[in-house]
Amino acid sequence: MKKNEFLAKLRTKLRGLDNDSIDEITYDYEEHFSVGKEKGKNEEEIAESLGNPETIAAQYKYENALMTAKTSRRPIHLIKAILAGLALGLFNLIFVLGFYIAIVATLFAFFMASLAIAFSGGAMLFQVFLPFNLSLLGIPFLIEGLAGRITLFSLGIGTMALGLLLIIGVIKLGQLLFSLTLKYLQANISIVKKAGEDNAT
Repeated sequence: MKKNEFLAKLRTKLRGLDNDSIDEITYDYEEHFSVGKEKGKNEEEIAESLGNPETIAAQYKYENALMTAKTSRRPIHLIKAILAGLALGLFNLIFVLGFYIAIVATLFAFFMASLAIAFSGGAMLFQVFLPFNLSLLGIPFLIEGLAGRITLFSLGIGTMALGLLLIIGVIKLGQLLFSLTLKYLQANISIVKKAGEDNAT
């Protein structure tokens, strides 16, 4: 592969990154060709030593997606980083992906259940101010009068507090999972770089 063909493929595969990053990366690889020629290598030899432009671009995209996920802390960017890793051929991500999805689904289920608990507590509090012959939850008052309202109010406060505590707990677990996922993805960068060095040799 000649220099111009290599750089053209690299630039094409880098689409999706900002133009400044693309220009900087391609300039670096132009420098590799210049240094290689000074050492007496031809363009085909230099291109072969640098590796596949598609793999190089995928690595840069993976690192960029991971950096974006770190700075934004948004789940959508974490998902993009995982997908970029899969596109790079990190098969260990495929093996853990099913387990990871199961954990995320479980956290989501707990979050929705916590919301339901908090909402039911709020409904109890709202029902305290309704007439005795009405029931927001479809459950008639077992204790009428002031004692019934106090009992329902206490249950409502307790249930809502429990739901809110569970929501906070699920959010904390989600943040922990986010951080652990970032660390795992970061560890894969060293795998990618080592593979690139092996291919270069």
